Amino acid sequence: MSSGLDSLKQELNQACDKIAETFVRQCTHGAQSPWQGKAAACGQFLGQDVLTWQQRGLHGTAAALSVLARSDTPDARTTVPQLVQYLVDRKKYEVELADEADKQHGQYKCDFDGRNTIKVSECLLAITRVKSGLCDTGVHQKRLAEKLQKSLIDKKGWDYFLDTPNGRPELLPTAYATLALSAFGADARDARAFMVNKLMRAAGQPVRSADLAIRVLCLYSLQLSHAEGSADEAANLGGIAAGLWRQLEPLLAGAHEQNIGYRGDSETFYARIPWQLYLLFVAIRMGDWRRLATKAARVRLEEVIAGAREGGFVYPHSDIAPASRTNAVVYDLLSEFRNKLTGSAFWWLLVLRRFHWLRALLAHRCIKLVIAGLATVLILVSIWTGVKEESLSISALAPEFGGAALVYLALLGRRR
Repeated sequence: MSSGLDSLKQELNQACDKIAETFVRQCTHGAQSPWQGKAAACGQFLGQDVLTWQQRGLHGTAAALSVLARSDTPDARTTVPQLVQYLVDRKKYEVELADEADKQHGQYKCDFDGRNTIKVSECLLAITRVKSGLCDTGVHQKRLAEKLQKSLIDKKGWDYFLDTPNGRPELLPTAYATLALSAFGADARDARAFMVNKLMRAAGQPVRSADLAIRVLCLYSLQLSHAEGSADEAANLGGIAAGLWRQLEPLLAGAHEQNIGYRGDSETFYARIPWQLYLLFVAIRMGDWRRLATKAARVRLEEVIAGAREGGFVYPHSDIAPASRTNAVVYDLLSEFRNKLTGSAFWWLLVLRRFHWLRALLAHRCIKLVIAGLATVLILVSIWTGVKEESLSISALAPEFGGAALVYLALLGRRR
């Protein structure tokens, strides 16, 4: 068993290292970082095929920083201060690169992005992960945290933009802001209570796939910042997680994510939610090895690990190359899996996988027909024996007939 555990941990280490290596290459050699070591940025996609693309922004740069801030390679440690420099002085760098006619638009775009709740939250979360010895981020962390704290609506949550007139708290931006403020060390109990209340009230109700994806994101946010939660909240989260898993497990067999649209300044923006990765992360964080041992979860994890070891996991229906935000979540997922994978956990995972395999085997139509046939034969033989020996009575037939009846009930009660 130890060799299997060591092999799996080695695969997880290789996958995490490869993701970090891909981010370093993109940030330092990609066309989007022309500042020759002074600053670095990242865009929506990663990989050799997109190194010549002029793509950069807050989403991608925050994703890169989130990964590289936790990598111990020399290249990562060199790149982290450059990414921080871009986030801190983004407007200066963007305006310097813009043509004279585009400078005003560049300033507007930077200011507009600075009002986007999700982008501000992702930047704050990424910067909180920077080790103190690499560069000083305290001032910028405080500035971003204060922007979020001042924009909290009715002590509940956040709208998609920090300055939305008559804004209302929405679950999606609230999940990101809560996660970021918790990582910063700020009090986010009001927002946590808002999300838990919403999730509890919606539990078990039929909803759109987009709503389910947002609920999984909220659960991920609550679980990742769980240190602030109470014992009652932990119990509620367990029930919410179980309900979401039952609804979404059939969709784990294929690679799916969810695009969520939202409006701002007469434009439509999209947030991509890799809910499968969040759902698996929650199960790992909660130590729910029974669900992680299912075939659907195993297949999804194996595909994610294989993609990461090749330089980046790709959703085949929505990506042309590995997406930076998605692979930052993959890094979180695989790091969590690696940290939780003790010898006892691995043993339980193996046992439960064998159990699920046996259940699936018994649920196969051919196997069910064979078992049903054997049970029928057992009943007929019991009856024939009783008639032949002239002892046809309930007491005489009970053991054989009862055993066959239990087999029938088990077959009827097991759904595939």
